[in-house]
Amino acid sequence: MTLFTASSEGPFQYDRSHIAQIQFLPISEIVLMHRSGARIFTPTFLRVLEFYQSHT
Repeated sequence: MTLFTASSEGPFQYDRSHIAQIQFLPISEIVLMHRSGARIFTPTFLRVLEFYQSHT
């Protein structure tokens, strides 16, 4: 698995037949949503998030 970061002004185009929704959130908000149980994330996503946080 590889993790990339990027920045862009958009517009963003994606394959809507494979992706239902895209959201852009600050990392801090994602962490709060996970800790509070407001949103359930996959174990893989949480490992990638942990890796990202430990290397930034």
